[in-house]
Amino acid sequence: MEFKKNDSLCFIGDSITAAEKYVRIIVDYFVLNYPEKHIMFHNVGVPGTAMPEAINNWDRQFVMRKPTHATVMFGMNDMNRVLYADSAKVTDELLEKRRSAIERYKANLGKIHSLLGDTPHMFLTPTPHDESPEIESPLYGGYDLALKEGADYILANYKNVIDVRTPFKEANDKRLVTTIVGPDRVHPGNIGHAVIAKTILKGFGFEDLRLPLWDSTITEDEKAVMKKLGIEENPAPKNPFSDERSRLARKVIDFYYVEMNVLAGVDLRDEELVTAKLKEFLSMPIEQWRIDSYTDYLENRHTLPEREAAAMEAMEKMYNA
Repeated sequence: MEFKKNDSLCFIGDSITAAEKYVRIIVDYFVLNYPEKHIMFHNVGVPGTAMPEAINNWDRQFVMRKPTHATVMFGMNDMNRVLYADSAKVTDELLEKRRSAIERYKANLGKIHSLLGDTPHMFLTPTPHDESPEIESPLYGGYDLALKEGADYILANYKNVIDVRTPFKEANDKRLVTTIVGPDRVHPGNIGHAVIAKTILKGFGFEDLRLPLWDSTITEDEKAVMKKLGIEENPAPKNPFSDERSRLARKVIDFYYVEMNVLAGVDLRDEELVTAKLKEFLSMPIEQWRIDSYTDYLENRHTLPEREAAAMEAMEKMYNA
């Protein structure tokens, strides 16, 4: 995928994209190596979503940003993982539901392909669901085969594809650590995100990659594993605005998470209903990160445009640093 000066790239996906980790590495790579291109980046990944939510919110999430390029990675939430739970009784009805979920995934890929139209884009194959027995999280046996079928379908039916799944699975199978996916079998850790970032950049046509591994959560032990996997770190000084851009991008993503998952179907202009809905959720036993997200949205939901503008301003600061 070729990038001209002042182009913009939109990352579309679910929580794996919204984590702002492989995205951050790619953003920092462009800023560090190709500042003259002045590429602007938008992370519109939203936790907990699948392609139907992205399609329903297409104008607001994608069109309004007018990107010149896009990447799309869905799958982990699209195949209805609960259908593969150990407790699920395998019946003809269950098998039909599994098949229907996979067929919907394929159909929704076509819808997103049509919505993208002439916008240059890359479909990314979904990352694996780790079914290794060493992980303590509940096992959804066979779900990875569904993801593989989705990946194979993408590779067979679309031209502009970056196969993330294969190098990711190969790296995980080396067992340099228990898993590069993560303890929940779903969300990649820092090593996994570095593998994703390198694979995407190679898919864009870049060679001899050295990645700016500046995220403060990446440990020296993780960097050592990455080096064994052939992921070299760029020793250049950290851009002082990388943390700021990433933090602001996460704030914007959190707002969209609340709107697309918690307030789905609610008229956001109805402030009383929005407030009542969120306070209802806040009265329940929920994780601290959800409490923080809902509270922030309650107190600051009118500041979303300003937050989006601030994220873009931080990008400008990165290029001017």
